[in-house]
Amino acid sequence: MRKLASIQTVNAVEPIPNADAIEKIRVLGWWVVVKKGEHQPGDQLVYLEIDSLLPERPEFEFLRASSFKPAQTDATGAVTLPAGFRIKTVRLRGQVSQGICFPLTILPPGAPADEGADVTDLLGILKWEPPLPVGMGGKVKGPFAGFLPKTDETRVQVLESVLVRHRGKTFYVTEKLDGTSCTAFIRQGEFGICSRNLWMDEADESNVLVRVAKGLRLEEKLRAARDRLGFDLAIQAEVIGPGIQKNKYTLPAVTLRVFNVLNVDAYQLLDHAVSLTLWRRSSSNRCLSSEPWCSTTPSISSWRKRRGPASSTRRSSAKEWCSGRSRRNMTRTSAAASASR
Repeated sequence: MRKLASIQTVNAVEPIPNADAIEKIRVLGWWVVVKKGEHQPGDQLVYLEIDSLLPERPEFEFLRASSFKPAQTDATGAVTLPAGFRIKTVRLRGQVSQGICFPLTILPPGAPADEGADVTDLLGILKWEPPLPVGMGGKVKGPFAGFLPKTDETRVQVLESVLVRHRGKTFYVTEKLDGTSCTAFIRQGEFGICSRNLWMDEADESNVLVRVAKGLRLEEKLRAARDRLGFDLAIQAEVIGPGIQKNKYTLPAVTLRVFNVLNVDAYQLLDHAVSLTLWRRSSSNRCLSSEPWCSTTPSISSWRKRRGPASSTRRSSAKEWCSGRSRRNMTRTSAAASASR
């Protein structure tokens, strides 16, 4: 589970040009705009990542005008995500601000005070999810498959220690597409399809994920790959096209782009070379295409020097900013749970 709210230290305080009342502070790898004079380097505070959904509580009411999101419900009227205040990237006086900071006094008595302590649950914070697009309804078998990691990407700004540990290793970089999540798997002879949070009924074609899986013959391809490799496997992909996130890539039909291939038996992400082999074997059948390739790089810092931050890059085949870049080691030596999207 992603650490949405945690205790962190202010690393730096810098002015914002032509701004008298605000300045920016550095927390982890993020810049956050705050009131001038409110923080000093070394101060501890509670930092909330973007896409945090804050509950409707008096101390958060100042966010209502800019950040309120109504409750989301399913086809039966049941609440799937409560109303609250979504934290998102904003630009203030030309400065990008990512996240929000609160004093430690916002925490209840007895809360942990250690650097990096996770206080997400203590503050009642959830991860904001976009409403399901039209066509994402349909019959549900149950919650997301518990034997697989969810498709939740850890942001590079909070992974400084991980980057140091893997310094000198080669990474590959792909564009993070903006669609809807899909996981498809073969396990003990059973084929399954999941959205980000639910296990869908693969017989109900009213759901767009089921239609895409059938159109691209995912079950057939995964069974064939299982026979070749000798173990159960899963793919995790972004489904994009008409009716999904306003079809930002102007595609003529709904399709998917793969970003993870997993050995289900070992709960392990496959090495990049093995994943590429699967994509290429299937490309003639319009299945298992990968997310748009950007480059390989000997380190994250060297890629940033060459290309700049992800936020300054255009979407592939679209006149919009991309939602991010995914950086991954060329070989996967860690369990899938520790490298989930």
